[in-house]
Amino acid sequence: MKITTFLGAVILTAFSTGLFAQNDAGMAAPDWSGKPAGTRTWSGKPVDLRPNELGLDHQTHQAASYIAVYDSDYTWAWDTNSENWSNNQAIQKEINYVYDAHHNLTSYTEQNWNGATWVNYVQTTQNFNANNLETADLLQQWNGSSWVNNHLITLSYDANNNNTVFLQQSWNGSSWENEVQDIYMYDVNNNLITDTYQIWSGSAWVNSSLSTITYNASNKLTNQLEQKWSGLWVNSSQYINTLDANNNCTNQVYQTWNGSIWVNSSQSLATFDANNNLTSEIDQVWNGASWDNTDRYTETFDANNNRLTKLHEIWSGLWVNSSFETFTYDVNKHLSILLIQNWSGTWINANLYRYSYDVNNKEIWFSGKNYDATGTKVHGGDSVYDYFQDVLGVNQVNGESEKVKVYPSPSSGKFTFQWSVISGPWLVEIYNVLGEQIRSFELRGNTNEINLSGEPNGIYLYRVIADNGSLMGKGKLVVQK
Repeated sequence: MKITTFLGAVILTAFSTGLFAQNDAGMAAPDWSGKPAGTRTWSGKPVDLRPNELGLDHQTHQAASYIAVYDSDYTWAWDTNSENWSNNQAIQKEINYVYDAHHNLTSYTEQNWNGATWVNYVQTTQNFNANNLETADLLQQWNGSSWVNNHLITLSYDANNNNTVFLQQSWNGSSWENEVQDIYMYDVNNNLITDTYQIWSGSAWVNSSLSTITYNASNKLTNQLEQKWSGLWVNSSQYINTLDANNNCTNQVYQTWNGSIWVNSSQSLATFDANNNLTSEIDQVWNGASWDNTDRYTETFDANNNRLTKLHEIWSGLWVNSSFETFTYDVNKHLSILLIQNWSGTWINANLYRYSYDVNNKEIWFSGKNYDATGTKVHGGDSVYDYFQDVLGVNQVNGESEKVKVYPSPSSGKFTFQWSVISGPWLVEIYNVLGEQIRSFELRGNTNEINLSGEPNGIYLYRVIADNGSLMGKGKLVVQK
């Protein structure tokens, strides 16, 4: 495994990302947030091995977020002989990080250690438009003497900054050749309604698959239809979501098309507490006549809506323990320890993650240890150290909180804030590109309008704070007159 060290500065920012998991069968997992299943995302930023990428949730309520402006990134192997972090030569590093004036990462180089010297491996170059949205991502490989083109991603956007085309091309030695592309369409509320996936035949684009997504009046996903191309669109599968009064998805059914009718395949049933936290989930499969249990998840939360425990059980005529996760938080409500245990007649340690933060609530250290079957001996792990200095600034916000809908953007100055989770009172804070708060609004109800027409054209950030102090959402506003 690895130890990763980051050297660099930190930029004050607000941001959000969205991920969609898949289960072991490759089927899109239940999406209790109502996001479209299987939509593609692209990020050219360096990837660290954090628990989020292991399918674990990092639930925190922060006053602000930071991104690291990296100088270098080193990876070490875990020393199984000394049973400790290796002090030997690093095996991989990322260097030559370059950022533009808006702190977008525009290029970096990855090198591998060959036992005697560092050897170039890959180089990534990224372009951004005036709204700090990524428009191109070029991957090049080292051939021993020079950088050679490998893959190119090109992205296009509409007037509302929605990604409309995702094009992937490969280098044939002299020019770029098309490979695949996604064409996205949106409704008036900027919800993704269709995703057409096409493959290049050598002379033309050929349809491959089509996702069609429908929403309710609160912009929550209710149905996602998957179709395959066979001269015309043929049904393949679909997800049907049932939502409660708070727009929480309490039942998601996955069905497949048998040529004439829809056939049940699997479903997930969920319950939520008064704060809309997911407290239980039961997964089932269809046996042809009825639903059979497969998995059950039970979660508990503290008064701050931080997850405390997560129990996974497997059905074997009765519910049998499988794994148990325990979450511990520091005084600032940041996750500090995550312990994962497996059941073997008793709870056995499987993974242990630890985190620490600086005075600005930026994560500066992370370690992850993997235990053997006895739960007593560490046989692998990762440790990440972030070295930085605080630099005031802002960075592009990719998307919005799933709890808050803001439209239109760009706008001449008037923006509508809408959500269905809370009715207020709630505070909307507006920041300029220097990270300075310029306006604040106290709003009530589920739909409100704010007016920034007195502000100059440009990019602004917003934060939505509930009356209990919790950060409910954050995102970007574009004033364009």
